[in-house]
Amino acid sequence: MPKGLARIHGHVAKQPKTSASSLGLYDWTGRSIERHRGEICDHLGFRECSVVDADKLTYRPAVSVAHAERIPERVREELLKQCRQERIELPSLGRITRIVRSCWPTR
Repeated sequence: MPKGLARIHGHVAKQPKTSASSLGLYDWTGRSIERHRGEICDHLGFRECSVVDADKLTYRPAVSVAHAERIPERVREELLKQCRQERIELPSLGRITRIVRSCWPTR
């Protein structure tokens, strides 16, 4: 099972009629997981992070946190908070890093 799924694995294993050992048989790669992830996001009201969303996600932390604190981890926290508030599926780690870096102008 990929790293980071242990918490999900434990939560799902607590559901009725599900055993922890049966989750080890699930294919955590490929089209099935992508379809299931999409169905879960749809059910919970989340959407994929679009280019427009990424622009908004860059602007708000840049204004509210980046210029005041200049601490990348704090900007990242604000970005993740905004994703949850707006029900945007978390971008990839690489995209999060790029968004956080773009909050400060290059010289």
